[in-house]
Amino acid sequence: DYISTPDSDDFTIGTGDMSFSCWARFNNFTNAQGHLFISQWNPGGDKGFRCMYSGGALLMDVHIGSEIQVVNQSWSASVDTWYHIRFNRTAGQFNVFVDGVKQGTGSTNTGNVTNSSGNIRIGSDGHSFTFTDMDGFLDDIEFTASNQNGTSNFDKPTEYSTTTSSTKLLIQSNSSSNNSSTFV
Repeated sequence: DYISTPDSDDFTIGTGDMSFSCWARFNNFTNAQGHLFISQWNPGGDKGFRCMYSGGALLMDVHIGSEIQVVNQSWSASVDTWYHIRFNRTAGQFNVFVDGVKQGTGSTNTGNVTNSSGNIRIGSDGHSFTFTDMDGFLDDIEFTASNQNGTSNFDKPTEYSTTTSSTKLLIQSNSSSNNSSTFV
């Protein structure tokens, strides 16, 4: 299962700042190709961005001009453990954080991120490629047009996110169980 919503100008990154964050809990890693968090990526079509965990690394692929900017930060996750994961772009620098701690040194590209016309998808790319389906749980899924904490470490959130003027997408399960929103 996955969530899909039509394209909107709200998801146009351009040369500006952005942030995607979520809580993620993995069921297993038998699917070595990847666990997709969010995507606006059309194979064979226009590509915008995608964020995932794959092969022991957190990946953010961003289409800028004719190139794909890949942020690839090694990180080892465990099953049945909740992690707060954030990908952001601040003044052209792409960063990845886990539980508030910056992973690696990031990557810089101030170019214009392709304005894809594809659907925004959460939990899968929504195409025939099952290798990117999230096998686990996602909660407190947020996309903002701001950098949220810039390039510095931050305290791991202890409460659900709240909306601000830069919030473009916010999905919360509001569940009292430990399982939250299921994507299998």
